[in-house]
Amino acid sequence: MTTETTSLSSTVDPLLEDLTPAQREAVLHEAGPLLIIAGAGTGKTTVIARRIAWLIATKRAHPKEILALTFTEKPPQKWRSASTSSFLTAIRTWR
Repeated sequence: MTTETTSLSSTVDPLLEDLTPAQREAVLHEAGPLLIIAGAGTGKTTVIARRIAWLIATKRAHPKEILALTFTEKPPQKWRSASTSSFLTAIRTWR
């Protein structure tokens, strides 16, 4: 294993911890855009935030190339805590 691979693995592994199989599948989805529809309390916010972090950590996207939209009553702090904040550069809330 190279240093780069080891570093990438240590960055990505925590993003996949504590996810259900369906959540993990959504985070690791590679076939283009992804639409997530699920009921209340199923971890949608966590999945979206970790997917963004995974895309950036695995160099599949640059932060400026990502637009994530969600309709939520949760405050931005919930997004920041779910996002491993070092990956999300800007979070805006419109009401």
